[in-house]
Amino acid sequence: MVESFRGWERFYSLPRGKRYADTAEEYDEIVRRHRAVLEAVSGGLRSEQLVVIGRDYGPRDLATGWTRRYLPGAWPWRRWFGGESWSFFWVKSGLTDAELDRLLVATADDQTDLIVVGPGLGWIYAPYDGGGDVLAPDQDVLRERFSEWLPD
Repeated sequence: MVESFRGWERFYSLPRGKRYADTAEEYDEIVRRHRAVLEAVSGGLRSEQLVVIGRDYGPRDLATGWTRRYLPGAWPWRRWFGGESWSFFWVKSGLTDAELDRLLVATADDQTDLIVVGPGLGWIYAPYDGGGDVLAPDQDVLRERFSEWLPD
């Protein structure tokens, strides 16, 4: 059963809202923060239990796509015409830890557009270049646990 969401919460992936990493240590911090929020919101699901939905924009050719290249083995879920351009959605599950980390780094470098969900779709995690947005039924615990990562 999908519970209702009261809104979303944003968490920064680097201190003071820095958007892009410049060092290996900052990339490690990005992955650490994304992983910590994902673990908390998912109740500790392993990488292979998560589902990733990626989106590409562009021509009608399903073979193109900057997100798709980071999702080998993903299956085309749907395409949608948004008035001016097409969007293509790819779905992949059964990720290894290394694959998930690679996706999180690529997203931090603005090379993918994706969301991560659990098997029951009870929450949504949307990483982006600069942080991640969470839609979940109970966000008070997340806000308290990761208060230092919240925007001012």
